[in-house]
Amino acid sequence: MPVDPNRDFWKPGMSWEKALEDVAYIRELASEMGGKDRVERQHSAGRGTVRQRLEQFCDAGSFLEMGELMGAAEYDSDGNLQSFSPGGYVMGLGEVDGRPIAIGGDDFTLSGGSPHDVFKIPHNFAQPLALQYGIPYVQLREGVGHSSKQDEQDGHMGLPQGDLWHQSVELLANVPVASAIMGSVAGWPAAAALLSHFSVMIKDKSQIFPSGPPVVERAIGEKLTKEELGGWRMHVVESGQVDNVADTEAEAFEQIQKFLSFLPNTVHDTAQRVETNDDPQRRPEELLNIVPTNRRQGYDARSLIRHVVDNGDFFEMRRHYASGVITGFARLDGFSIGVIGSDPLSKAGAMDGNGADKYAHFIDLCDTFNLPLVIFLDMPGFMLGSHAERMATMR
Repeated sequence: MPVDPNRDFWKPGMSWEKALEDVAYIRELASEMGGKDRVERQHSAGRGTVRQRLEQFCDAGSFLEMGELMGAAEYDSDGNLQSFSPGGYVMGLGEVDGRPIAIGGDDFTLSGGSPHDVFKIPHNFAQPLALQYGIPYVQLREGVGHSSKQDEQDGHMGLPQGDLWHQSVELLANVPVASAIMGSVAGWPAAAALLSHFSVMIKDKSQIFPSGPPVVERAIGEKLTKEELGGWRMHVVESGQVDNVADTEAEAFEQIQKFLSFLPNTVHDTAQRVETNDDPQRRPEELLNIVPTNRRQGYDARSLIRHVVDNGDFFEMRRHYASGVITGFARLDGFSIGVIGSDPLSKAGAMDGNGADKYAHFIDLCDTFNLPLVIFLDMPGFMLGSHAERMATMR
C-alpha cells in the first residue's frame, strides 16, 4: 500500500482518536513489507515472508510484534507523511508449547534483508529482552547484512560495532539460542546465525557464507554457485558449521522447537521434567540382539539408543558431520539428557579430528545447560592414515 501524500496526520490540538488512526495506518504500511511484487516473488520461490514464518513458528496467536512502527519516514513541512520504509528485521515475543521466547527474522522483501536506511536489528530489542527475562532466543535469518547504499548515504564505510558481538556471546552464555537459515545469508547475519547453540538450514533453498559467489569470483577468481559455496552439503556435511538440515521451512521450525524442548530457559535452571509414561523399569528384549557377539560386525547404534531412552524419542544433532560419533538429546524417566554414541557402521566408530570436535562441542553444550550425559561407547581408538593425520586427530 503506497503512502497517501494527501493524508492529514495528527497534530497538536487534534483528538487522540486521530492519533490512533495514524498509528493503525503506519502499521498497515509496515505489514506490506517490501510491496506486493516482492512478496509474490518470495512466495514463488517457495519461501514464506518473515511475518508468516513468525506466526507459523509460534503457538497460534501468541506472537506479539515489537517495533513495527519503526522505519524510515519522510514528512512534508505540514507534518504529513510522504514516504515510509519499514525496518528490515521483525521481532517480538511469542510462545512455543506455552513457553515464552524472544524471536525475530529478516525481511528479505526489503533490500534483501539488509538494514538499508533503517538500522533495526535484534541487538536493539530482541536479544536484550531474551537476556533480561531469561528466555530462549530464536532467529530466522535471510539477509545479506551490510548495505553499500547506506555507505553512499553516510559518505563513509560502515565501521564494525564490537557491542554487537559482545551481546551475542553474552546471550550464548545465558540462554538457549537457535537459528534457522531460511535463504541466502551473507555477511553479518551469517555470522550471527552461527552464534547459536543449534542451527538448521533448508535443503537446496538456503545457503550461508561471508560473501556470495560474485564477490568470491572478483576477489580470488573462484567461480561457484551459491549451493556449491554455502549450501547444506558444504556446511552440514563437510564443514559442520551448521548442525542440521531440513526439507522444508516447517520441518526446520519443528527441529528448533524440538531442540528447545530439551533445554531449560537459562544456564541457571534445569530442564523441566516431562511425563513420558515410559516405565523406567522396563527391560526391552530387543537389546539382547542389537550388539553382535562378533566384534568385527557392525550394528545399528541408533536403534540401541532408541530402545533405551523414553519412547524411542531421540533428537539427533549433526548426524551428517563426523558420522562416527552420534550426538543428540533424549529423556530418561522424563528428564532431559544428552546422548553420545559411537557408530560402528561409520569408520568402525573410530575417532578422527572432526569427531573429536563434535564430541567436545556437544559435551560443552550439555555442561552449559546442566544436562547429564549418557554415553554409548564402542570406539576402537583413533582413526589411522594420512587423512587422519592431516586432520590433527590426536590434538
